[in-house]
Amino acid sequence: MNRRWGLLAAGILMISVMGIGVVSLGGHTMVPKEQDQIIPVSAMNWQNNGANGQRIVKIIGGHLVAPTQGVVLTDTHCNPDAKGLSHCHNVIRLKNHQTIKVIDTHNIMHYGCLRIDEPVSVTPLGASWARVTIKM
Repeated sequence: MNRRWGLLAAGILMISVMGIGVVSLGGHTMVPKEQDQIIPVSAMNWQNNGANGQRIVKIIGGHLVAPTQGVVLTDTHCNPDAKGLSHCHNVIRLKNHQTIKVIDTHNIMHYGCLRIDEPVSVTPLGASWARVTIKM
């Protein structure tokens, strides 16, 4: 009889531990940390970011929930790094009068910075990334 209770207790303990593991996994997704990436950012060729008037930018302030139009308000932090890449900070005023702040990583020697008062189209690529297209 004691052996049965011991096995039952061990079984309950095992199920409990497995249940805790499932519960803890339930709150943790198996998606990489940058789960909102639509594009494989690690595979981006930042040297060509800006080709054809299109740029992929990281949103560091504000919210972009749908494609919209905007106007560039600022362009700062443009000094290139050792690889020749600038990591410009831009504020873009959206059509709804909200603003977003982005980091535009690009090779300043090949693709110039976004210009103040330049009209752009902005399309979200998840919560933290967007495509900015210069209106030509």
